[in-house]
Amino acid sequence: MELNHRYWIAFNMTSGIGASRARLLIDKFGTPEMAWNASDDALMESGLDKRTLSMLLHNRKVLDLEAACNAIDAAGLHVLTWDSENYPRNLRKVSNCPPVIFTRGEIKEQDDFSVAIVGTRTPTAQGRETTKMICDGLARKGVTIVSGLARGVDAIAHDTALNAGGRTLAVLGFGMDNMYPDEHTELAARVATQGALVTNYPLGTTPDSKNFPARNRITSGLALATVVVESLDAGGSLITAKYALEQGRDVMAVPGDIFSAYSRGTNELIKNGAQPVTSAEEIMARLEEIWDDFARNEG
Repeated sequence: MELNHRYWIAFNMTSGIGASRARLLIDKFGTPEMAWNASDDALMESGLDKRTLSMLLHNRKVLDLEAACNAIDAAGLHVLTWDSENYPRNLRKVSNCPPVIFTRGEIKEQDDFSVAIVGTRTPTAQGRETTKMICDGLARKGVTIVSGLARGVDAIAHDTALNAGGRTLAVLGFGMDNMYPDEHTELAARVATQGALVTNYPLGTTPDSKNFPARNRITSGLALATVVVESLDAGGSLITAKYALEQGRDVMAVPGDIFSAYSRGTNELIKNGAQPVTSAEEIMARLEEIWDDFARNEG
């Protein structure tokens, strides 16, 4: 593990220090190591709120950083930070992207050409078949499928990409030493061999509903666009779509039966400007346009 990663990990394990506060500390002290080792007085003058400052000062005294890093190495995880050259390009473009992410498996440069496929945990028969059709077609054309390893559409998206010989990234709302739901343990292991499991949460973090919005934000941030297959009129897939819009990414949705509760979310997205899509070919065409725009803007 790189030496500088140790201090990024220390901040990642300190409650209250997310992207904005990490940026504040880096801007003031220059590096994570210098920030972590700054004097109490200097930290008090850094601009941190009282609660976060208290947590930081406490964690500096009690955190066994050597043991924490050894545990990460023993778990076979890769650590990517703002300093890492191989930090995912799409995610780096997101305002306040996570300072630290952990991966099991490898995120590759080809995974920049990716799409998030999300939807309800209880899809209809049509929703399941639609997810399979779309993900199979995209995976066979070299598109990396990003999703959240949840039941329903997420799991179908990952499984279909794997079966098609494609790549897939699964974003978790908990630490890598936990798995939720339990029945996805085998699927997660397969994802790690043909892509990567990704989380911004340290080891020991258990599944909790408050963690999943951050998971959704990373899911949309890793992808060029987000496609919602089926959704009720509220839920995680719509949160992911909202984050995609905030990040300046495209949102697409599969139109559905106006009498089905599982089409309310997607139909509403389309009414509000999301691109309606019914095939992998339509999604692929738009991804290629986005990719060309990215290339021109970076050139």
